[in-house]
Amino acid sequence: MLEIYNAIKARLKEREDLFKQLDLPPVKHIDYDKGQYLSPQDFEIFPMPALFYTYNATWRNKPGNTQIGTATVDLKIVMPTSASIALNSSSILQAEEVLNYHKVVHASLQGLSTNEVSPLRRTQSGDDPSPVGLHIHNITYTAEVTDNSTHLLEGYVDTEIEDLNINGKVGAIEFLIE
Repeated sequence: MLEIYNAIKARLKEREDLFKQLDLPPVKHIDYDKGQYLSPQDFEIFPMPALFYTYNATWRNKPGNTQIGTATVDLKIVMPTSASIALNSSSILQAEEVLNYHKVVHASLQGLSTNEVSPLRRTQSGDDPSPVGLHIHNITYTAEVTDNSTHLLEGYVDTEIEDLNINGKVGAIEFLIE
């Protein structure tokens, strides 16, 4: 899933001009989600807006050494915001900016694919109101994933040896392993 993570980073970098055309700041930080925004005291400070990434996959075997998976890619868009968005003009403008930001991130990533991952399709989105002073928007995508990584083991033999004796000497000490 490193391939799709890198593709997401590259796509958002490519789309920085789109954010700027809409007077929105581009994504300034992309990282694997380790709960940085929930306990910032445990992590380095990250610039915002930020995007945090996690994934899960369910795998099934195909003939040979290939596996096919159904993956969910969870993204969290983290933006600074007022503690509450009330119905006053500055809050409404801020709410519009936040909603436009979600739309641009999603439009940039919907359909993104790689050699190993079919096009991303949004399956869920919503807000997490927990952290005060931050706006967290979750977007979940699904995709089919192909994993051929077992080719990395070509040339290695996985076998069981029944009768093996090893004689040797380390320094002045002789040994026998049976």
